Amino acid sequence: MEIKRTDLPPEATKSDIYKWLLFENDKLSITELTFLALDSSNFKEVRFFQQGYLSFDSDQAIYIRESSSVQNILHTKDCNQLPSELVSAVQHALSDM
Repeated sequence: MEIKRTDLPPEATKSDIYKWLLFENDKLSITELTFLALDSSNFKEVRFFQQGYLSFDSDQAIYIRESSSVQNILHTKDCNQLPSELVSAVQHALSDM
């Protein structure tokens, strides 16, 4: 999940403006991803983290964990479509950051 902070000045770094969270359904846990770099093209967005690599477009995403190199196929969703349990978990995680 990518979260954009709107309370920071435009000259703030991307790692300060954006926060990336990994939600693991099987463990019901949220992990903050440590941002390293990004790349954007006409069709794909790419994010590099200490914990892995994320490539996505408007329909789907692929996340590859650094520790296992297993590809996880994900589907992009609008934040208005998130289950209330996930919204609560994200709010709790953000309050701890």
